[in-house]
Amino acid sequence: MQLDPPAHWAPEYPAIDELPATYAIRPLVVISIVDQVKANPNYALQVADIEA
Repeated sequence: MQLDPPAHWAPEYPAIDELPATYAIRPLVVISIVDQVKANPNYALQVADIEA
């Protein structure tokens, strides 16, 4: 993941050093496909994995 500060789009907005540390804290979900990749090294995440 990449964190782009608002100044990336417009210089009048805050730069990365002007943002509070909490700006980078976001909800996260981990979808494990370890078993699928063990069975098939070329496996790619499927919609069914997300739905599960």
